[in-house]
Amino acid sequence: MSEPFTIDGAEHPTEEDCKECWSGFPVPCTNEGCDGLVHAVFGEESWDDYWLFYKCTKCGDTGEPS
Repeated sequence: MSEPFTIDGAEHPTEEDCKECWSGFPVPCTNEGCDGLVHAVFGEESWDDYWLFYKCTKCGDTGEPS
């Protein structure tokens, strides 16, 4: 088992079966040459929308996966 990493203060295991992730995550990273997993947690919400925080276990990208 790999060391956990943190997204917005929440620790996540780096495996595919992450119980800390938002529904449907983690997903494979879509960055070229990266075979990491993108994890996600709830960020904030407004009256008509919400957003998530993302982070890849390998490349560290914090953008929304495409």
